[in-house]
Amino acid sequence: MDKEESLTVRKFRIHLEKAKSYGEIWEVVKDSVKFSLNLHRRGMMLFLDNLPIQVGAYHPVGTNNNSSE
Repeated sequence: MDKEESLTVRKFRIHLEKAKSYGEIWEVVKDSVKFSLNLHRRGMMLFLDNLPIQVGAYHPVGTNNNSSE
């Protein structure tokens, strides 16, 4: 990792540590994906729900929760 990448990773870590809400964490996630994979998705939202411990995530089929650009 070069110096510029190292500084950017540090910036993401600091923003994540200072985040005070799920929305702020979600912004760090989206920005870090854009930086590392050069991909983004406009209008992507995060939905939170109470899930059983055995279920880590789910996608509600037949919804527009994953609308593309």
